[in-house]
Amino acid sequence: MGVLPINLRNQVGSAAEYVAISPEKISKTPIKIDLIQAAALPGVGATAIIALKYKANLRKGEKLLVRGASGGVGSIAIQIGKMLGAHVTALANEKHLTFLQELGADEVFDYKETSPTDLKKFDVVMDTVGTDLKHYRRLLAKNGRLVTIGFPSFSSFIYILTSTIFGSRRVRTFSANPKNEILKELASYVDSNKVRPVVDSIYRLSDVAKAHHSLETGGGRGKRIINLLDKK
Repeated sequence: MGVLPINLRNQVGSAAEYVAISPEKISKTPIKIDLIQAAALPGVGATAIIALKYKANLRKGEKLLVRGASGGVGSIAIQIGKMLGAHVTALANEKHLTFLQELGADEVFDYKETSPTDLKKFDVVMDTVGTDLKHYRRLLAKNGRLVTIGFPSFSSFIYILTSTIFGSRRVRTFSANPKNEILKELASYVDSNKVRPVVDSIYRLSDVAKAHHSLETGGGRGKRIINLLDKK
């Protein structure tokens, strides 16, 4: 399993039967799951590990908020957060809240009914949405860290940039481009039953447009998968 690096045109990923990739960008899949489940892991799993363990330095006993918790990254971030010993609060669509509790979330809230002012302070906020960052930054305790994997507007980028210079509550962003050390670490978490992949739906390669439409529509749970083995 692996993640294709972003190319010079800022494009990432593929939908193909074969790709050429550097050996340092791949690793063996976990032993305890099949290839379909493994396909749901590398991008989102590596992102969650890098964000929480290496960027935010999440520690045991700290309070973590995962925003967009039902998506691919969010569903893994909940599990990584619990593995690291944090108290995890999940913010997502109401229809996914019970499932997020099953993943290990200590508290769950419907994002449509819950504004930032309704929430308490957190040591770390893991944001997968990229909007209203200043409102969620205000939820950070002293020396808190907000890690976001998306900033859809130029103003969001400027806000992130200035927050790294001023104040004790920092906003951090990054683009996960993991090498095999992170992928091996992720595989070990799966094989030790600390993390499990979350698959929303599975499509054939001929239905790739439907998969993209589903992704753009939003509201899913985990990852959409293209099954190259199903050629019916």
